[in-house]
Amino acid sequence: MNTTNSNTTSATSKFRLAINRIDSGVDSVISKFQLAGMVGVFSMMALTFVDVILRYIFGRPIYGSNEITRILLLLLVMATIAYGQVTKGHVAVTALVDRLPKGVRSVLMSTTTLLSLFLFSLIVWQNIVWGIHEQSDNIRLMITQLPVYPFYYFIAFGCAMLSLVLVRDFFKYLFEARNHSWEVWLRAIVAGSMASLAGIAIWFSKGLGNFEPAMIGILGFILMLIFLFAGQPVGFAMALAGLVGVGYIRGLLPSMHIAGTIPFKTLTYIFSVIPLFMLMGQFAYNGGLSGTLYAAAHKLVGRLRGGLAVANILASVGFGAICGDPVAGCMAMGSVATPEMKKFNYHPSLITGTIVTGGTLSALIPPSMILIIYGILTQISVGKLFIGGILPGILNATLFTFVIYVQCWRNPSMGPAPPSSSFKEKLSSIKGAWPAMVLFIVVMGGIYGGVFTPTEAGGVGAAGALLISLAIRRMDGKGIITSLRETTRMASIGISILIGAGILNYFLGISQLPLKLAEWAAGLPVSPVVVLVAIILIYFILGTIMPGMAMVIMTIPIFFPIILALGFDPIWFGIIVTLMMNVGGMTPPVGMLCYFVSGASGVPLPTVFRGVLPFLAAFVVSLTLLIAFPQIVTTLPNMMG
Repeated sequence: MNTTNSNTTSATSKFRLAINRIDSGVDSVISKFQLAGMVGVFSMMALTFVDVILRYIFGRPIYGSNEITRILLLLLVMATIAYGQVTKGHVAVTALVDRLPKGVRSVLMSTTTLLSLFLFSLIVWQNIVWGIHEQSDNIRLMITQLPVYPFYYFIAFGCAMLSLVLVRDFFKYLFEARNHSWEVWLRAIVAGSMASLAGIAIWFSKGLGNFEPAMIGILGFILMLIFLFAGQPVGFAMALAGLVGVGYIRGLLPSMHIAGTIPFKTLTYIFSVIPLFMLMGQFAYNGGLSGTLYAAAHKLVGRLRGGLAVANILASVGFGAICGDPVAGCMAMGSVATPEMKKFNYHPSLITGTIVTGGTLSALIPPSMILIIYGILTQISVGKLFIGGILPGILNATLFTFVIYVQCWRNPSMGPAPPSSSFKEKLSSIKGAWPAMVLFIVVMGGIYGGVFTPTEAGGVGAAGALLISLAIRRMDGKGIITSLRETTRMASIGISILIGAGILNYFLGISQLPLKLAEWAAGLPVSPVVVLVAIILIYFILGTIMPGMAMVIMTIPIFFPIILALGFDPIWFGIIVTLMMNVGGMTPPVGMLCYFVSGASGVPLPTVFRGVLPFLAAFVVSLTLLIAFPQIVTTLPNMMG
């Protein structure tokens, strides 16, 4: 018996050693490819900026620049998608899983990791198949005439690297489970994994029954929610559920076809704007532009009771005008506002509440990244969406300020008034905010002046933020590297969600579920506003359990046809969706912005949640006003013609 145990222990130790060696080798390769991704995103920015300059001044744009930019996006994402898994950055809904006993959690995560491994192994295989096919047919890109097949191979390589990380993670969860009871948990892992794979096989073979396509759409959506609540990353869950659904409706071969084509189509679409706007926000943050905005707002209104919190809201409006990402907004303003408010003994709940709510303004105030995604998904003018967000953004900022005033009026100790500033100090601080003002004028003026498109604005804005930060000597080499590294990480995570959404949306399209729901909603014997309120409630529920961007990408293909069938304005609905995304980012139990601010500030999460609750009332008022008076959104876009 002892000999057997000794041999088992020895075998386990050797296996652990082998996994650690694989782990070290994979991490080494992944880190090198992340550097390639950083070069890629910088090249995207430089190419876009130079192309705009050459086209506008000399009338000679770079030939095929848009196509080259999309190729760089593909290389960027596939070079860094495995890094997102290494850093546990791929967005997942873990509110339920985290509350389970550790052994049970290990079993569940092992199962979902194995399913993810199955998914990406299929993508690797199919992209190799398509690469061989495109190579034999000598298929080339339309403008640059570059051969297509190397890009399929690179997608296969990136997903293969991700698969290696998933293999490593699977065995890590396996050993975690073993520590709680080897025989029981190992059997449960194997049984759960095999049951999941068997269920997928049965589904493909239509052994569960002959359902109507729309019903398959509903069941596929439920399957995706099961994957999500089991802790599988959002993009992976959407892709897997979509492939299963396509397999049921169309068969195994069409499902495999989608696994091989959707990633390439998504990566060579116009989503290159996403990493460029992320880069602009990173350069603005690391270049200190958020600090100049807060300093100006601090001097102007800081002497009032609760003034430093109001200053954070005002500065967040300014930073939102040069950023577009709520997380970057929270990070930027939190780093400069938190120390100042703590110095004057502001209550922690008010500090964190204003940082979270101020960050949401970056999603409404143009340029907004979520509005860009909405415009791409719905084919609505991004320029009109941008200008439609101006008045709602100002409205929200005003309501947030009122909430701060009421809190400090009821309890003056929440936000004591610091010493007042002289007129000279105020004037000097306003002058100090010129870099952010210049960047906003360049980006928005360029869009509405016809100098460049909204999709090019990210590249021009990123280059502008870098040049301005260097000019005022607030950016160094370390800041540039940090900005590039964080951008590549966030971009690969965000685009992987879009790839999953592309597969899921294809499935929902062939199931005709959105069309059937639109017909059903249009035929209901109730006011369209009642249906709208129901949709808003669904967004509220989903926002409490899943990340905002994933929620928007997943639901737009379903709800947008309903909104059009009911006669609502699509630009107005885009602002409503963005508002609900912001509410979701603040609401427990997920409230990702709250988690982020809690981690960055050291304030306990319950305190952060208490801090944002009064501001949720402001969102309710804002939402009510936008529904009652849609002209708040539509007036400015309609003036554009």
